[in-house]
Amino acid sequence: TGVQAGVEDSSLLLWVVVRDEQVIASVQLALCQKANGLNRAEVQKLLVHSSARRHGLGQQLMNALELAARQHKRGLLYLDTEAGSGAEA
Repeated sequence: TGVQAGVEDSSLLLWVVVRDEQVIASVQLALCQKANGLNRAEVQKLLVHSSARRHGLGQQLMNALELAARQHKRGLLYLDTEAGSGAEA
């Protein structure tokens, strides 16, 4: 799949939080591979299960993602959202 290929070629970084053998949170960082975009990366699929929200998991994932972005010399991060989605809550 696209995710597997991205992880294998290191263009996509993936973090997953597992509780009781269930994925409860995850986030992806897609490192731009274009010559003029080597300073940027896209935050993708920041997801936290509704039962696990308000415990800081999203913040912990973003902290790890931001650290990795700095290590990969990506100073510009962007995230697309959908107006009216649960992400606004």
